[in-house]
Amino acid sequence: MRRKDYGKNSRNDMSLQECIENWTENGHYKDLSKDEMKIECQELDIFLTNMRDEVAKKTALNLAESVIFNKGLMLHIIELIEKRRLYFAIFHNKKLGELNECCLLAFWILKFRPIVRTQFVPDS
Repeated sequence: MRRKDYGKNSRNDMSLQECIENWTENGHYKDLSKDEMKIECQELDIFLTNMRDEVAKKTALNLAESVIFNKGLMLHIIELIEKRRLYFAIFHNKKLGELNECCLLAFWILKFRPIVRTQFVPDS
């Protein structure tokens, strides 16, 4: 079972103890496997492309060429959120809620700034 499944589909199916056992190894955080990273990267690419297209549609800006995403940083952000999910399970005996997850995502995006606009075209 992928860790992300715990956060989305099977949030109520997996106990906190199962969560801790699946995400730790010898008491330390277990990094995402290559397969998990590949799946995360594919899902992230789809999400970021859809987000860019939606913003372009609503603002009438051509963002396809002027906005780039640092996928390495975005994957790092996902890993930080997964670590926080584990922290909540171990130290607070709670599951990380959707609102907390969204807040963490917003915080790390603002901190690392993985979304960059390469061209600035002033409004005419």
